[in-house]
Amino acid sequence: MLDIVESTRTLTDTGLKPDQAAAITHVVQQAVERGDHITPDRFKVGLAELRTEIGNVDKRLSTQIAEVRADIAHSETRLIRWIVGVVLTAAGIVAGTSVALGIAILRVLATLAGGSQ
Repeated sequence: MLDIVESTRTLTDTGLKPDQAAAITHVVQQAVERGDHITPDRFKVGLAELRTEIGNVDKRLSTQIAEVRADIAHSETRLIRWIVGVVLTAAGIVAGTSVALGIAILRVLATLAGGSQ
């Protein structure tokens, strides 16, 4: 329990005026009597609840991170397939163009060779 006289004396010894010390002591006494303060047991219970909630948040975040990683892996696979498709298409176009150009050159050469005889 709060010793009002001792608390007031301690405050006045530090240089506070007696009416200031009495007011501070009165406010502290009211807080003690109301019981709004947290007891060590209530603190431990609250801390345990907080740890449980942090554990739950950690589990949810771990699950969400795993889902994001799976989405990234899926996107990487799709991107690689798309790039390979584009490269193969470009290679096909280049090869087709090269063949067509080669055939055109051969025809021109055959025409030139046939026309000069």
